[in-house]
Amino acid sequence: MIVDGRRPILWSVARYGSAYYDGLWHIRNESDQIRVAVRLTHLHRELGFVFQHNAKAASTTIQRLLRRLLERAHAAGKIGSPILMSGPKYWNDILPSLEDGELFRFGFVREPVKRAVSTFNNFFVEEHNEYTRRHWLGRRQAGVKLGDASSENFDRFLDLSESIVRRSPDLCDLHVRTQKRNLLPDVLRFDLIGRMESYDSDLGAILERIGLSEFLQEGDLEIRENRSMSA
Repeated sequence: MIVDGRRPILWSVARYGSAYYDGLWHIRNESDQIRVAVRLTHLHRELGFVFQHNAKAASTTIQRLLRRLLERAHAAGKIGSPILMSGPKYWNDILPSLEDGELFRFGFVREPVKRAVSTFNNFFVEEHNEYTRRHWLGRRQAGVKLGDASSENFDRFLDLSESIVRRSPDLCDLHVRTQKRNLLPDVLRFDLIGRMESYDSDLGAILERIGLSEFLQEGDLEIRENRSMSA
């Protein structure tokens, strides 16, 4: 399944009712890598940081935590705006940020097998992800069964994943796409790439660096979004 392919006709029509599609239309002539980077960027200009999204490596959890912390910082009068600018809707701010060496850019990665198991469980065993329905045809063709956590079904999921990546390694489902193609370290300059295996300490250091650690509350680092039973 190609998620980030070019759809200029759709974008040209949908842009009038959607800031997201309007952003995609404005960056339609950029390279595939730049378009992916814009879609997966979360920017807060005032605090000078960028969080780059890498699916199934706690990225939704981190994004939502950042939003909560920014709201608290704003309520305390420490920042002017709590808005975390995310994706094509904010293309006009995000596009120049990709080359801004003054911003602190970070992301997270996960051990690849654990990431694959998490995707399998979240999509096809627990069926807790909106992307489950998007893979209905490929899943049926590969013989992947819903609600089946067996090793045989996981092997079928790996076959499905290989076929998805083989079709379009750069633009396929970001949950299956390699982490390097999500983070694009050959295109973007990173200051720190944390690891899921050291999540608390790495994220704690990042929040200290970007000035949000003082707004952490008890239990914040224990919250996990889209968490599968493997996480």
